[in-house]
Amino acid sequence: MLKSHLRSALTSALALSLIMALAAGCETGEGAAPEETPPESPTLSAPTPTPTPRRESDSRFTIRYDPDAALNPFTGTNADNMAVASLMYEGLFSLDESFSPVPVLCESFTSEDSETYVFTIKRGVIMADGGELTADDVAYSLDYARSLPKYSVRLGCIEAVSAVDGEMVAVELGRANNSLPALLDVPIVRSGTADLETPVGSGPYVLSDAGGDASLTALPGYRDREALLLRVIYLRSCTDAELVELFSDYKIDLYRNDPTGLMAAETRRDHEIRYYDTTTLQYLGFSARLPVMRDPELRRAIALCVDREHIVKDIMSGCALTAPLVLSPAYHGYDAGWDTSPADPFLEISEMFSRLGLTDSDSDLFLEYPASDAGYTPFSLDFIVNSENRRKTEAAASICDAMRRVGLDVTLRALPWDEFTKALEDGDFDIYYGETALPADFDITELVTPGGALDYGGVGSDDCGEYIEAFLAAKSETQRGVTARHLCEKINRDAITAPILYKQYAVHTGRNVISGMRPTQSSVFFGLTGWKIELGRL
Repeated sequence: MLKSHLRSALTSALALSLIMALAAGCETGEGAAPEETPPESPTLSAPTPTPTPRRESDSRFTIRYDPDAALNPFTGTNADNMAVASLMYEGLFSLDESFSPVPVLCESFTSEDSETYVFTIKRGVIMADGGELTADDVAYSLDYARSLPKYSVRLGCIEAVSAVDGEMVAVELGRANNSLPALLDVPIVRSGTADLETPVGSGPYVLSDAGGDASLTALPGYRDREALLLRVIYLRSCTDAELVELFSDYKIDLYRNDPTGLMAAETRRDHEIRYYDTTTLQYLGFSARLPVMRDPELRRAIALCVDREHIVKDIMSGCALTAPLVLSPAYHGYDAGWDTSPADPFLEISEMFSRLGLTDSDSDLFLEYPASDAGYTPFSLDFIVNSENRRKTEAAASICDAMRRVGLDVTLRALPWDEFTKALEDGDFDIYYGETALPADFDITELVTPGGALDYGGVGSDDCGEYIEAFLAAKSETQRGVTARHLCEKINRDAITAPILYKQYAVHTGRNVISGMRPTQSSVFFGLTGWKIELGRL
C-alpha cells in the first residue's frame, strides 16, 4: 500500500515537474551542473583579455536577489534566491562537475544491499542558531523534503527515514539504488523550522538586514569560517533590465543566467562567463496514436533527422551538450564509445523506410505506408513545440525541415504554453519538443515506461524498467558502465524518446575577479572556500 501511494505521489509530482520544466526554457526544480575547459572552472570564456580597472563599487561583493520571493530552500522557486540560499543551507552531499556526490554534512555511510543506507553525520557542525547539527535534523529535513513537489521527484525512491541515534540516520528505499547519495544535496535544516521564511541552516552565511540593507554575513561558528574570504556578501534587488546596467556599472559582481531561456541577459561589460552542465534534458517525445508511429523503426528514422551539432552550436549558441544518448556526456560514467550513430544518417533513414515499405506512390514528394488493400495510405505528422521559447521553436523547425527532406509530411504547431500543455495532456500530437530536469541518478523511469508522468504519447516500454533498475542497482564502476550502455542501447533501439541536448547555465563575473570558481548543479558557489577573490577593498 505504501509503495502504491508513493508511486501515485511521485507520478503526480513528475507531471508537475514537466509542466514547470517544459515552460519556455525556464529552470526546473532539479537544477543545473558542470562543463570542462580550464581546471579551475567548467567553461570559461570572455570577450577580451583587457584588464578591468578597479572602481569604488568593487569593495563590496554584491549578488542579485528578490526580496519579494521566498528564500526558503524547500518552497522557493526564484533562481537567484535559490543561489543565495545555497550559501545558507547545506546537504549531506553536494554534486561536483560530473554529478558525483561530494560529502558535506555526511562523514560516512554504509549499505549492504543498496536498499537500506545508514549515514553518519559530521560532528561539531554549528547551525545558525548556535546549536550542533543532529541526526534528528537530517531525518526531519529529508522527510519534509520528500513530501514536497520540488523534491519528491528525486526522493520518491525513499520509503522511510529515521534517526538511529544522535549521529546516524537510516534511509530505506523501495528498490535498490546505488546512486542515492547523488540525490541527497537536499538542504538540511533544524528540526521544526522548515516552514519558516528562513529556516535554520548550517551554511557558511546567515541572512542579515542590519541598517535596512539585506546581506549575508559569515556564520560565527561555521567550521571553515577562516577560509571564507568574504565576511559579508551584499544582496541587491533589480529587474532584468536593471541587472544589465548594474553589472555593467560594477554594482553587481556575480549573477547566474539561463543563456537559452526567455530572459537571457546580455551585458556590455568585459567579463568572464563560466558554464556549468545540468541534468535538464531536451528531447523529442512521440505518440502512438498513428499506426505508422507505433513502429520503432519510423521513430528511429525521425531521431536520425535531429542534427544535434547544428542545434547546439547554431541555435543554442553553444550553451548545451549534444546528447546522442539518453545519459548526459557530463555524467561520470559516460562513455562516448557507446554512441553508434551512423556516418551517413540519411542513407540509414532510406534503408529504414525501405524496410517499413514506405513509398511515394502518388509522387507528391511525401511517403505513404502500405495499406491492407495492397494500396498505400498517406500520413501527416503533427509536431508541437512551446512558442514562448524562440530557440526551442527554431530547433523544432530545423528538425521538421530535415524530416521533410527525407519525405515525411510534418506540420509544426508552435503553441502558447497553456495550449501546449493541454495538447500534451490530451495526446493531441504525434511528436513534441520537450524539456525536463532529470534527477542526478538519471532515473528516466517516468519518461520511458508505460503510464509514466512524461509518457504523454503512450510509447513507453514495459521492459525499460528492468534496464533502469539494473543501472541504478549497479555497485561497481564496471557494472555501472555495462548497465548504462545497455540502457542507452535500449532507449535508442526502441526510440521511446530521442534525446537532443543537455542544457548548460552560466555564471557571469567581472574579469580577473574570481579564480578557483567551479559552479555546479548543486550550487554556483560550489567549493567557495577554495576561491580567490580580488575586489580591491574587501
